[in-house]
Amino acid sequence: MSANPYNSFDIYGIQHFPSHLIELLHWDKLIAVLCDLQFIEAKCAYKLTYELIENYNSAIDAILKDKENQSSQLFYNDELKRYISDLIAYSKGEQKDIPQFSSLKTQDIKKSKKDRVLKKQTKLSLLRKFAQFVNSERHGFVEFGNIPGFVIQQAYNSANSGPIADAGEKLVKQINTPLILLHQHSRPAYDSFPPLIGILKGHQDLVESVSITWDGSLAASGGRDKVLRIWDLNNGKCILSHKKHNATIIRVCITPDGKTVASAGKDMVLVIWDLKTESCRHLLKGHKGDINALSITPDGSRAVTGGMDQTIRWWNLEKGTCLRSINVNSNVFNLPFFQMVNRHFLAVMIIKFNCGT
Repeated sequence: MSANPYNSFDIYGIQHFPSHLIELLHWDKLIAVLCDLQFIEAKCAYKLTYELIENYNSAIDAILKDKENQSSQLFYNDELKRYISDLIAYSKGEQKDIPQFSSLKTQDIKKSKKDRVLKKQTKLSLLRKFAQFVNSERHGFVEFGNIPGFVIQQAYNSANSGPIADAGEKLVKQINTPLILLHQHSRPAYDSFPPLIGILKGHQDLVESVSITWDGSLAASGGRDKVLRIWDLNNGKCILSHKKHNATIIRVCITPDGKTVASAGKDMVLVIWDLKTESCRHLLKGHKGDINALSITPDGSRAVTGGMDQTIRWWNLEKGTCLRSINVNSNVFNLPFFQMVNRHFLAVMIIKFNCGT
């Protein structure tokens, strides 16, 4: 393909160009650069895909802060922090009323999205679409972004229309790399609000369980590779990787504030992780079979587990002790809801009964 104008940039220039534009408050130039597939290609060729995602996050944050009408976003952030704080206080019995979250109703959100689609596309919305595109393709860009034309190929194949596909179509005729695959007749219809945010890779086997903080900033995952992974969902990076289990992890739970994670599985051990110190706080034993069910209180002080030994166990996570064990005479497979109500715990469980003749 024809020469990429950003090929003349060294790695320092590619790495820091967006941040310099942010410092200079050159919003139009910043958006033009981050919405340029050739800049994206140059950034990925230097193996800077995650840094590119951080560029989008920083750019969007900076532009929003520079605008006068940022009150709704600030309200949402403050309301979410208040709700998480109230939820933790409620679980401790310090607050009597069940916490309520003030936000737009689902139908209002859908109507708002529809109205925005009908309006003329703003530069900020265009920037967000390119950020969404890079996020959704980051796994491929990390592995194959150094292949000339790969970024253009993914943009072209992403949809049959829209700003990303249109930008790819303008450049696709310049591609002469034989490895590039273009699917002109099978491109999906353009979606203004694509559901895919990103693909996270790191586990070496099947992922059995995922838990996400309520603000969507962190995720915990575990599976058959026996590894617990903590992910930064803002850029898709795996920020922590721990292996304390010697068998498949079946369940993971993370508290709303992202400070505590619990994991359990086939090794019959409940492991409590402190994400602030990045260390294992407790290895709790007691079950005599696979732990299939796990829930943790919002404040991270208590947990309930259940499994193939036909027991439900109640744990004090501050002291690392089992408070109570209840025999239910059947294998426990799930504890989908767990909440403190007036200092009494309510657990809704799904128990599989083995029937035969």
